[in-house]
Amino acid sequence: MKSGIILNALFHICNVIFVYMIIERLLHKSLISLLGCGLYALMPVVLGNVIFIRMYALLSTFVLMLTLCMLIGIERGMDSRFYLCICLVSIGGILTHYYFLIYLFYSCLVYLIWEVYLKKWKEIKWFLIAMCSAGGISMAVFPFMLRHIFESNRGRQSVENLFHTSWLEQIQIFYQPINSLFGGMLLGVLIVGGIWALYEIYRKKSLIAEGKILRKWTILLLPCILYFLTISKIAVLKSSRYVSPIYGICIILLAGGIKKFVDVLTRRSNRYIAVTIAVCIMGFMLGNSWRLYEWKELQLEAEEYEKIAEAYADNECINIYDQVWKSTSAAKELKKYQLISFISVSDFDILKSEKYTEYDHVIMHFELGIDDDTIHNILETMLAQNPDLERYEQLYQYKYHVVYYLE
Repeated sequence: MKSGIILNALFHICNVIFVYMIIERLLHKSLISLLGCGLYALMPVVLGNVIFIRMYALLSTFVLMLTLCMLIGIERGMDSRFYLCICLVSIGGILTHYYFLIYLFYSCLVYLIWEVYLKKWKEIKWFLIAMCSAGGISMAVFPFMLRHIFESNRGRQSVENLFHTSWLEQIQIFYQPINSLFGGMLLGVLIVGGIWALYEIYRKKSLIAEGKILRKWTILLLPCILYFLTISKIAVLKSSRYVSPIYGICIILLAGGIKKFVDVLTRRSNRYIAVTIAVCIMGFMLGNSWRLYEWKELQLEAEEYEKIAEAYADNECINIYDQVWKSTSAAKELKKYQLISFISVSDFDILKSEKYTEYDHVIMHFELGIDDDTIHNILETMLAQNPDLERYEQLYQYKYHVVYYLE
């Protein structure tokens, strides 16, 4: 566990550096770059991603590296080093998590639209070659990638969510971690940002005249928004970790917005006043974020449920599952019991065999993917076929499990 957190912490340090490099490349202001990367480094929702021992801190690294590569390509022009870097970063991101493909697709789409507009046909050809090479190499390293994405349980559920889930309801769920990243002020930021964008369009008539500046900001903003909307629609689990790869991009956009807001407010008349305002805004967001954040990643309630499992350790446990992977989340509790039987919900008729008709007390774990009626029927079946069992009570519900005690 400690080694996982240490590894995530190293990736987090890399992410902080990349956030600084991107803001500096966009704004050419060292101070706002330091404030921005400091805000990213200390945000609790970002630190929660470090504590959660999975690949999402590394995935954030590849998202930021991809963005940095594209900004450098816009600024300096595309050469062989650019195509090599974009190819290697894409391979790393694809092999880390398949959701990287979503962000990569939108980033490439925005990038290519600009290239088509600017009629850079040669650059488009080499960019497509680099992307196809990245896809081919990724497939060679992980031949079952497409099957994993489209034919696995998660893949099928994602496709089903694409056509059947309520988009508005899902957006409201995934809005919360992004709102936490902005210290609970996301709605205000969106309103102010929208008004400012409309004003800029009206004032300048044609934003295309901004050239490289506009290209740089759109390569951050549009993929970030489109990734959020897509993940909100298809995500199998309602978990903040799926939108965590864009936390760094959001902070970068926020830093740019704060700089613009402060410049307009102070008219660049006094650098110290501008810095003070920027620090106050970011400080308020950071403080409010710490106040609101719940630190679910620490799983503080897990200790309580382990103690309950210890109290019932002399019982046999029957684990009824619908997805094998969910059982791992209850491993610490399950190993406390005297004996464990794992039974698929599709085969629960096995419970009617003689082996399961001699209990006077037993623990039953059910995965939350199993509907309530099925759980109720199984519990009633156990009571009916075990004369010494008279009642059942729910002990607790945690993660993917609901736990009952029968006596």
